[in-house]
Amino acid sequence: ENAQHFPNTDDNNIGNVSQAELPALQQLVRRLQLGLVLDGTLGNQVNIDDIVSVINEDEVNCRKRLEEEYFIVKEGFEKTNYLENVEVVNKAALEKVKHLETELEIRNVKVKQLETKLETSDSQVKAMKSMFATGVRRNGETESRLGEVGLDLAWCQDRLRRAEVEISFMKQVR
Repeated sequence: ENAQHFPNTDDNNIGNVSQAELPALQQLVRRLQLGLVLDGTLGNQVNIDDIVSVINEDEVNCRKRLEEEYFIVKEGFEKTNYLENVEVVNKAALEKVKHLETELEIRNVKVKQLETKLETSDSQVKAMKSMFATGVRRNGETESRLGEVGLDLAWCQDRLRRAEVEISFMKQVR
């Protein structure tokens, strides 16, 4: 009968009493002790005044009091279940946060590696540009000298032709 009024009274949950369930459990123990005293099983070992509290007529009747206590126990049981569920959800969320933090750290390391590679590549590109500019400048200077040498060659060839013409004219004159 008590199992109908009080959740958590099965054999698997013995020893697991929340703060909200404690008053109801104490009352249940008092009732069992009273039953044993009235039955005569305990005899004079237990003082009945330790178990029974006198209910004044001003107080609520026993049935209503039992219903209120059941409601309190049920409410405590529901709150305990809710808090246990919240705790499970919080643990799962914390595990996910830790996983995400680990993943973030791994990605930060990768980003730093990529930044280092980028800086190295950037310095290599600058060196290549510098080498290319130097090569272009040398090619330009070489082409300029080649043009000058070409002009000098043309002038020398022209002079050689004049000299040949003069030599051939002198041969004819002689």
